[in-house]
Amino acid sequence: MRIRSLPHTVFTWLPIVAVCALLGVNILLAQKVSQLQERISGMGMLERTRVEAPVGRKVPSFMAITHAGVPRAIEFSDLVDAGQKKTVLFVFSPQCGVCERTWPQWTLILERLKGTNIRRLFVDQSGTASGEYLERFGLVSEDVFTYLPPKTAALLQLGATPQIIVTSGAGEVLKVWTGALTPTGFDEVLASVASIATIQ
Repeated sequence: MRIRSLPHTVFTWLPIVAVCALLGVNILLAQKVSQLQERISGMGMLERTRVEAPVGRKVPSFMAITHAGVPRAIEFSDLVDAGQKKTVLFVFSPQCGVCERTWPQWTLILERLKGTNIRRLFVDQSGTASGEYLERFGLVSEDVFTYLPPKTAALLQLGATPQIIVTSGAGEVLKVWTGALTPTGFDEVLASVASIATIQ
């Protein structure tokens, strides 16, 4: 009994169909991995928000490294008047999806700080922000740090992103907001910023 052979066109199309199927599976897997990473990132952020905020701690002056690779001294002084030279520290990571969604709120906060005596500094936790990233959010490389001394980072409990930390002129941590800002949290940040800012 003779076995009929399959048409030649079947063997021609089989590899193409198989490749298309594999590409489709890879795309779906990539989407699932991205979603899973986002969930894990959010879970990590929520766990860190439960850590006691370092409010009341005193941060001494320190030397940091800017995005441009230049050392910069960040100084605090007990001789500074209580209402002067406060610092608002914005902590972010380019890989943080929550940070990306928080930037529009941060931009409004930064607008509120323009023309005041408040020092505005930024910490790139991953140290991977590109020049294009900084430009997109109007950041100056001299104000963005990619390295803080371990002791300073520990005092500020850096790690979670996004994060806003407000210190007094003497280096005392006054307020900390960690994670995505709710509408109430955003209003609270704006109110706090307004209360510490004085026109230069």
